[in-house]
Amino acid sequence: MTPSQRESYFAPLHDLPAISRTILEAFRNHRGFVKREHAEDVSRYRQSLDDDPDIDPAVWHVAQEEGEVVGVCLGTTKYSGDENQAYIFTLGVRDRWRGRGIGRALLVHAFATFYRHHRTHVDLDVDTNNLTGALKLYEGVGMVPLWRIDEYHKQLR
Repeated sequence: MTPSQRESYFAPLHDLPAISRTILEAFRNHRGFVKREHAEDVSRYRQSLDDDPDIDPAVWHVAQEEGEVVGVCLGTTKYSGDENQAYIFTLGVRDRWRGRGIGRALLVHAFATFYRHHRTHVDLDVDTNNLTGALKLYEGVGMVPLWRIDEYHKQLR
């Protein structure tokens, strides 16, 4: 992350629209992506914040450049009933900002936050066939695969 970029804590109502736009852009070319309207996506996130006790905005982070959200790392400290476990459910960087160390900086920042919340392990899920370099990123910050799964599909006619 360059000196002009900064990470910040999530400010739920203020940052939610920008976070939604960032996620929609970051994942639009991924397998299984379902395009949603921006307003629908914001509403879905807002409802999760209001209704889901496992959603913890204290461990949601954004990377900004000149006031623009360019990357997000959304996680939770409440995962699988294990007091030591944290989980990252979304890490995304906008297309034109990829390859600049933003994803790595967000992960490292999230790890430190999880550790301050007394979590000693963090998991995430990834499509191992994605073209964004995610596997290299995760391995580069010391993550190791726990297991892999292949999903098969056949369209019936």
